[in-house]
Amino acid sequence: MSRLGPARPAALPACLLLALWACGSPPPVVDAVSLEAACDPEELLARALALLKAVRFEKCAAIAEHLLDSHEDFAKTETVLFLAAEARYRLGDMQAALAHYRRLVNDFPCTRAHAAVADRLYHAGAALLDDPPPLLGGLLRDRQPGIEALGYLVVHYPGSPLAEQGWLRLGEAHLAEGQYDLAAEAYERLLRRYPDSALKDEVLFRVASVHRAQSKGAAYDREPLLRAWFAADRYLKCCGASGRYAAAALAMKEAVARDVALSESEIAEFYQRRGAQQAARWHHENAALELQDDATDLLRPHCERPPWKTGPDLLPFWAAGSP
Repeated sequence: MSRLGPARPAALPACLLLALWACGSPPPVVDAVSLEAACDPEELLARALALLKAVRFEKCAAIAEHLLDSHEDFAKTETVLFLAAEARYRLGDMQAALAHYRRLVNDFPCTRAHAAVADRLYHAGAALLDDPPPLLGGLLRDRQPGIEALGYLVVHYPGSPLAEQGWLRLGEAHLAEGQYDLAAEAYERLLRRYPDSALKDEVLFRVASVHRAQSKGAAYDREPLLRAWFAADRYLKCCGASGRYAAAALAMKEAVARDVALSESEIAEFYQRRGAQQAARWHHENAALELQDDATDLLRPHCERPPWKTGPDLLPFWAAGSP
């Protein structure tokens, strides 16, 4: 499926210049910076600012992190945190950058850098998901740092223009991890928070696809299978026949209906072997109604087919009252 996503910015955000408050003009950058000799935190901060402007991110990060470690009560710690985070971000050390950004938001909830932090949380999280850190010598990939970054974004910055994309990427990441319930929940939250989203058509179908993927496998699981049917049905009702995935949603409903009907036959056999003839008859009739004259009956609109019998164990509690 296509994914609409903002391009990663190439330039420093404008609000980075807020770090210049009350610092005046920075001194010239020198080739060697002695952290031991320059003990004054104001001087170290000025040097870090100059290094950042000179695109010498590694030295800037070293000075800023030295300041954080050795001058915990410095009045301009907010600026230092932002410098450390930005330098690490520009070095590609996303996990270290994210740690600084999160500390900045937690320690300084009224910071003027919120817009830049939201931007960095999204792009750092996306980068960590696009190229997850290796685990076990590269045998596995760790998506958790990227998931945590995007989770922090959508919780702390729900009004950010990037929060929509954050929920979308969270759904993809959880799906890649095989966490179907979390993937579906991420997509559902996107739909609830942004009901007029341009992604609505795609996300509605993704919900159905997640439940359908969850229902596949050796062990039949009725609940996600039925969730897939209801999600595909919701897509068709919301987007209509002109929806981008209308044909796929209709095909999914038909496939799920067949799977449910086949499972009804298996359940009927279970009840028959236990001697529960009435329950067995219910399930046999349900299967027969859906599978009879397969070539023609399944081509008819669902509302024109014979109604299914709904035994007490046919539908889960969450489907009560659903169309």
